[in-house]
Amino acid sequence: MKKKLLISCLLLLCLHMLSSCNTKPEGHPYYVIQVKHTEDLLKDLGQTVTKADTIFEVNDSIAYFKAFTKFVIAQKVYSNPKYSKFQLDAPTSFRLFDENGIELHHPTYRDMDSLEAKIRKDIMGIDTQQNNGSLTAATKKDPVKSKSLSNYFVFKKDEFDPDGVTWCTPKSAPKFTNRNGLYCYFQIKDDQPSNLRFRMQYVNDDWLFIDRIQFLIDGTAYEFKPEKVEQDNGEGGIWEWYDQGVSYLDRDLIMALSDAKVAKMKIIGSQYFDIRPITKNQIASIKTTLELYNAMGGDY
Repeated sequence: MKKKLLISCLLLLCLHMLSSCNTKPEGHPYYVIQVKHTEDLLKDLGQTVTKADTIFEVNDSIAYFKAFTKFVIAQKVYSNPKYSKFQLDAPTSFRLFDENGIELHHPTYRDMDSLEAKIRKDIMGIDTQQNNGSLTAATKKDPVKSKSLSNYFVFKKDEFDPDGVTWCTPKSAPKFTNRNGLYCYFQIKDDQPSNLRFRMQYVNDDWLFIDRIQFLIDGTAYEFKPEKVEQDNGEGGIWEWYDQGVSYLDRDLIMALSDAKVAKMKIIGSQYFDIRPITKNQIASIKTTLELYNAMGGDY
Protein backbone atom coordinates (compact mmCIF):
# COMPACT_ATOMS: atom_id res chain seq x y z
CA MET A 1 0.00 0.00 0.00
CA LYS A 2 2.75 2.40 0.99
CA LYS A 3 4.65 1.51 -2.17
CA LYS A 4 1.60 2.30 -4.36
CA LEU A 5 1.08 5.60 -2.52
CA LEU A 6 4.73 6.54 -3.05
CA ILE A 7 4.50 5.74 -6.78
CA SER A 8 1.29 7.82 -7.06
CA CYS A 9 2.97 10.78 -5.35
CA LEU A 10 5.98 10.53 -7.64
CA LEU A 11 3.70 10.45 -10.70
CA LEU A 12 1.79 13.53 -9.49
CA LEU A 13 5.07 15.36 -8.86
CA CYS A 14 6.34 14.52 -12.35
CA LEU A 15 3.07 15.69 -13.93
CA HIS A 16 3.26 18.96 -11.96
CA MET A 17 6.84 19.53 -13.08
CA LEU A 18 5.94 18.85 -16.69
CA SER A 19 2.95 21.19 -16.57
CA SER A 20 5.12 23.89 -14.98
CA CYS A 21 7.67 23.54 -17.74
CA ASN A 22 4.97 23.90 -20.38
CA THR A 23 3.30 26.91 -18.71
CA LYS A 24 3.77 30.14 -20.65
CA PRO A 25 5.51 32.96 -18.79
CA GLU A 26 3.13 35.47 -17.25
CA GLY A 27 2.89 38.89 -18.85
CA HIS A 28 3.62 40.28 -22.28
CA PRO A 29 6.83 39.69 -24.22
CA TYR A 30 9.30 42.56 -24.44
CA TYR A 31 12.49 42.60 -26.45
CA VAL A 32 15.66 44.14 -25.05
CA ILE A 33 18.65 45.04 -27.19
CA GLN A 34 21.88 46.12 -25.53
CA VAL A 35 24.15 48.09 -27.84
CA LYS A 36 27.54 49.70 -27.96
CA HIS A 37 28.37 52.65 -30.20
CA THR A 38 30.63 52.24 -33.18
CA GLU A 39 33.23 54.82 -34.14
CA ASP A 40 31.80 55.31 -37.64
CA LEU A 41 29.62 58.35 -37.24
CA LEU A 42 28.57 58.30 -40.89
CA LYS A 43 26.71 55.03 -40.52
CA ASP A 44 23.00 55.50 -40.07
CA LEU A 45 22.61 53.56 -36.85
CA GLY A 46 26.12 53.79 -35.47
CA GLN A 47 25.32 50.85 -33.20
CA THR A 48 26.40 47.25 -32.79
CA VAL A 49 24.13 44.79 -31.01
CA THR A 50 25.96 43.19 -28.10
CA LYS A 51 23.04 41.26 -26.65
CA ALA A 52 19.40 40.60 -27.46
CA ASP A 53 16.98 39.16 -24.94
CA THR A 54 13.28 38.54 -24.36
CA ILE A 55 11.59 39.32 -21.06
CA PHE A 56 8.00 38.88 -19.92
CA GLU A 57 6.31 41.48 -17.73
CA VAL A 58 2.80 42.73 -17.01
CA ASN A 59 3.32 46.34 -18.11
CA ASP A 60 5.75 48.71 -19.83
CA SER A 61 7.09 50.36 -16.67
CA ILE A 62 8.07 47.11 -14.95
CA ALA A 63 9.61 45.90 -18.22
CA TYR A 64 11.68 49.10 -18.43
CA PHE A 65 13.06 48.67 -14.90
CA LYS A 66 13.91 45.03 -15.58
CA ALA A 67 15.67 45.98 -18.82
CA PHE A 68 17.52 48.81 -17.07
CA THR A 69 18.65 46.44 -14.31
CA LYS A 70 19.96 43.90 -16.84
CA PHE A 71 21.75 46.74 -18.65
CA VAL A 72 23.52 47.95 -15.50
CA ILE A 73 24.52 44.39 -14.60
CA ALA A 74 26.00 43.96 -18.10
CA GLN A 75 27.92 47.23 -17.71
CA LYS A 76 29.39 46.02 -14.43
CA VAL A 77 30.36 42.62 -15.85
CA TYR A 78 31.96 43.95 -19.03
CA SER A 79 33.80 46.73 -17.18
CA ASN A 80 35.89 44.06 -15.46
CA PRO A 81 39.53 44.46 -16.62
CA LYS A 82 39.82 40.74 -17.39
CA TYR A 83 37.57 41.26 -20.43
CA SER A 84 39.81 43.91 -22.01
CA LYS A 85 42.13 41.32 -23.58
CA PHE A 86 39.15 39.95 -25.48
CA GLN A 87 38.18 43.46 -26.63
CA LEU A 88 34.73 43.10 -25.14
CA ASP A 89 33.17 46.50 -24.51
CA ALA A 90 30.46 47.23 -21.98
CA PRO A 91 27.11 48.18 -23.55
CA THR A 92 26.56 51.93 -23.60
CA SER A 93 22.78 51.90 -23.96
CA PHE A 94 19.79 49.63 -24.34
CA ARG A 95 16.60 49.68 -26.40
CA LEU A 96 13.28 48.19 -25.32
CA PHE A 97 10.49 47.11 -27.68
CA ASP A 98 7.01 45.79 -26.99
CA GLU A 99 5.48 42.74 -28.67
CA ASN A 100 4.36 44.90 -31.62
CA GLY A 101 7.88 46.15 -32.27
CA ILE A 102 7.18 49.66 -30.91
CA GLU A 103 10.15 51.14 -29.06
CA LEU A 104 9.50 52.19 -25.46
CA HIS A 105 11.32 55.08 -23.86
CA HIS A 106 12.18 56.48 -20.44
CA PRO A 107 9.03 56.46 -18.19
CA THR A 108 7.93 59.85 -16.91
CA TYR A 109 7.66 59.12 -13.18
CA ARG A 110 8.44 62.09 -10.96
CA ASP A 111 11.11 60.13 -9.04
CA MET A 112 12.27 58.12 -12.06
CA ASP A 113 15.89 59.24 -11.85
CA SER A 114 16.08 58.44 -8.13
CA LEU A 115 14.81 54.93 -8.81
CA GLU A 116 17.43 54.43 -11.53
CA ALA A 117 20.12 55.81 -9.21
CA LYS A 118 19.11 53.31 -6.52
CA ILE A 119 19.30 50.40 -8.96
CA ARG A 120 22.73 51.55 -10.13
CA LYS A 121 23.93 52.02 -6.56
CA ASP A 122 22.76 48.54 -5.54
CA ILE A 123 24.52 46.94 -8.51
CA MET A 124 27.56 49.13 -9.12
CA GLY A 125 28.10 50.47 -5.62
CA ILE A 126 27.86 54.08 -6.88
CA ASP A 127 26.48 56.34 -4.18
CA THR A 128 24.66 59.10 -6.03
CA GLN A 129 21.39 60.94 -5.79
CA GLN A 130 19.52 62.09 -8.86
CA ASN A 131 17.15 65.00 -8.68
CA ASN A 132 14.74 65.99 -11.45
CA GLY A 133 16.78 64.33 -14.18
CA SER A 134 20.19 65.52 -13.06
CA LEU A 135 22.92 63.64 -11.30
CA THR A 136 23.65 65.53 -8.09
CA ALA A 137 25.59 64.80 -4.95
CA ALA A 138 27.00 66.78 -2.08
CA THR A 139 30.43 68.09 -2.91
CA LYS A 140 32.77 70.73 -1.52
CA LYS A 141 31.76 74.24 -2.49
CA ASP A 142 34.16 76.83 -3.80
CA PRO A 143 32.63 80.32 -3.18
CA VAL A 144 35.57 82.17 -4.73
CA LYS A 145 35.37 80.22 -7.97
CA SER A 146 31.58 80.46 -8.00
CA LYS A 147 31.71 84.25 -7.76
CA SER A 148 34.29 84.47 -10.55
CA LEU A 149 32.36 82.18 -12.92
CA SER A 150 28.99 83.80 -12.16
CA ASN A 151 29.94 86.73 -14.38
CA TYR A 152 29.35 84.49 -17.42
CA PHE A 153 25.78 83.62 -16.45
CA VAL A 154 22.30 85.08 -16.14
CA PHE A 155 20.40 84.23 -12.94
CA LYS A 156 16.64 84.49 -13.31
CA LYS A 157 14.27 83.66 -10.50
CA ASP A 158 11.03 81.92 -11.46
CA GLU A 159 8.51 84.15 -9.70
CA PHE A 160 5.71 81.63 -10.27
CA ASP A 161 7.60 78.71 -8.71
CA PRO A 162 6.41 78.08 -5.11
CA ASP A 163 9.87 76.78 -4.17
CA GLY A 164 11.64 79.93 -5.32
CA VAL A 165 13.78 78.27 -7.98
CA THR A 166 16.39 80.35 -9.82
CA TRP A 167 17.62 79.33 -13.27
CA CYS A 168 21.29 79.76 -14.16
CA THR A 169 21.88 80.10 -17.92
CA PRO A 170 25.06 81.04 -19.85
CA LYS A 171 25.00 84.58 -21.24
CA SER A 172 26.16 83.10 -24.55
CA ALA A 173 23.03 80.90 -24.86
CA PRO A 174 20.47 81.97 -27.51
CA LYS A 175 17.80 84.31 -26.19
CA PHE A 176 15.17 82.84 -28.51
CA THR A 177 14.25 79.33 -29.62
CA ASN A 178 14.57 80.14 -33.34
CA ARG A 179 18.37 80.33 -33.05
CA ASN A 180 20.93 77.53 -33.29
CA GLY A 181 22.35 76.55 -29.94
CA LEU A 182 23.93 73.84 -27.80
CA TYR A 183 24.41 74.44 -24.09
CA CYS A 184 23.83 73.30 -20.51
CA TYR A 185 22.09 75.16 -17.70
CA PHE A 186 20.70 74.35 -14.24
CA GLN A 187 18.47 75.46 -11.40
CA ILE A 188 19.34 76.69 -7.91
CA LYS A 189 17.22 76.21 -4.82
CA ASP A 190 18.36 77.19 -1.32
CA ASP A 191 21.85 77.88 -2.74
CA GLN A 192 22.11 74.29 -3.95
CA PRO A 193 22.38 73.57 -7.71
CA SER A 194 20.40 70.71 -9.23
CA ASN A 195 18.55 69.67 -12.39
CA LEU A 196 21.51 70.06 -14.75
CA ARG A 197 20.03 70.23 -18.23
CA PHE A 198 21.22 69.74 -21.81
CA ARG A 199 19.57 71.75 -24.59
CA MET A 200 20.01 71.87 -28.35
CA GLN A 201 18.26 74.17 -30.84
CA TYR A 202 18.28 73.43 -34.55
CA VAL A 203 17.23 75.98 -37.16
CA ASN A 204 16.93 75.36 -40.92
CA ASP A 205 14.75 75.96 -43.96
CA ASP A 206 13.36 72.41 -44.04
CA TRP A 207 11.90 70.05 -41.46
CA LEU A 208 14.25 67.39 -40.15
CA PHE A 209 11.99 65.81 -37.49
CA ILE A 210 14.94 65.01 -35.22
CA ASP A 211 15.13 61.48 -33.89
CA ARG A 212 18.63 61.37 -32.40
CA ILE A 213 22.02 63.08 -32.46
CA GLN A 214 25.39 61.43 -32.99
CA PHE A 215 28.42 63.30 -31.70
CA LEU A 216 32.00 62.89 -32.90
CA ILE A 217 34.26 64.29 -30.18
CA ASP A 218 38.03 64.14 -30.65
CA GLY A 219 37.62 60.99 -32.75
CA THR A 220 35.22 59.19 -30.39
CA ALA A 221 31.56 58.66 -31.31
CA TYR A 222 28.63 59.09 -28.94
CA GLU A 223 24.90 58.90 -29.49
CA PHE A 224 22.16 60.84 -27.73
CA LYS A 225 18.45 60.13 -28.15
CA PRO A 226 16.23 62.93 -26.82
CA GLU A 227 13.19 61.91 -24.83
CA LYS A 228 11.12 64.57 -26.59
CA VAL A 229 11.77 66.95 -29.50
CA GLU A 230 9.67 70.08 -29.98
CA GLN A 231 9.04 71.79 -33.34
CA ASP A 232 7.83 75.19 -34.46
CA ASN A 233 8.03 77.42 -37.51
CA GLY A 234 7.52 80.99 -38.67
CA GLU A 235 8.82 83.70 -41.02
CA GLY A 236 9.92 81.14 -43.59
CA GLY A 237 12.03 79.04 -41.21
CA ILE A 238 11.62 76.04 -38.93
CA TRP A 239 13.22 75.20 -35.61
CA GLU A 240 13.43 72.00 -33.59
CA TRP A 241 14.80 71.60 -30.09
CA TYR A 242 15.11 69.34 -27.04
CA ASP A 243 15.62 70.29 -23.42
CA GLN A 244 16.09 67.55 -20.83
CA GLY A 245 17.85 66.65 -17.60
CA VAL A 246 21.30 65.11 -17.68
CA SER A 247 21.26 61.55 -16.34
CA TYR A 248 24.12 59.27 -15.37
CA LEU A 249 23.98 57.67 -18.82
CA ASP A 250 24.72 61.06 -20.43
CA ARG A 251 27.69 61.87 -18.21
CA ASP A 252 30.42 60.62 -20.55
CA LEU A 253 29.00 62.64 -23.46
CA ILE A 254 28.70 65.87 -21.47
CA MET A 255 32.18 65.48 -19.99
CA ALA A 256 33.66 64.78 -23.41
CA LEU A 257 31.96 67.86 -24.86
CA SER A 258 33.27 70.07 -22.08
CA ASP A 259 36.88 69.02 -22.79
CA ALA A 260 36.62 68.70 -26.57
CA LYS A 261 39.25 70.07 -28.92
CA VAL A 262 37.32 69.24 -32.11
CA ALA A 263 33.68 68.16 -32.20
CA LYS A 264 30.75 67.94 -34.56
CA MET A 265 27.28 66.46 -34.50
CA LYS A 266 25.18 64.50 -36.94
CA ILE A 267 21.55 65.48 -36.39
CA ILE A 268 19.47 62.56 -37.67
CA GLY A 269 15.85 63.05 -38.66
CA SER A 270 13.11 60.73 -39.86
CA GLN A 271 14.54 60.65 -43.43
CA TYR A 272 17.53 62.97 -43.62
CA PHE A 273 20.45 64.13 -41.50
CA ASP A 274 22.53 67.29 -41.13
CA ILE A 275 26.16 67.38 -39.97
CA ARG A 276 27.19 70.56 -38.15
CA PRO A 277 30.32 71.65 -36.31
CA ILE A 278 30.22 72.34 -32.58
CA THR A 279 31.84 75.72 -32.05
CA LYS A 280 34.61 76.49 -29.60
CA ASN A 281 32.27 78.94 -27.87
CA GLN A 282 29.66 76.20 -27.36
CA ILE A 283 32.31 73.87 -25.94
CA ALA A 284 33.65 76.58 -23.64
CA SER A 285 30.11 77.39 -22.47
CA ILE A 286 29.41 73.77 -21.49
CA LYS A 287 32.75 73.54 -19.67
CA THR A 288 32.13 76.77 -17.73
CA THR A 289 28.60 75.64 -16.82
CA LEU A 290 29.88 72.35 -15.39
CA GLU A 291 32.62 74.19 -13.47
CA LEU A 292 30.11 76.58 -11.89
CA TYR A 293 27.69 73.76 -11.16
CA ASN A 294 30.46 71.89 -9.34
CA ALA A 295 31.82 74.98 -7.55
CA MET A 296 28.36 75.71 -6.15
CA GLY A 297 28.14 72.21 -4.66
CA GLY A 298 26.66 70.11 -7.45
CA ASP A 299 28.09 67.03 -9.10
CA TYR A 300 27.36 65.30 -12.39
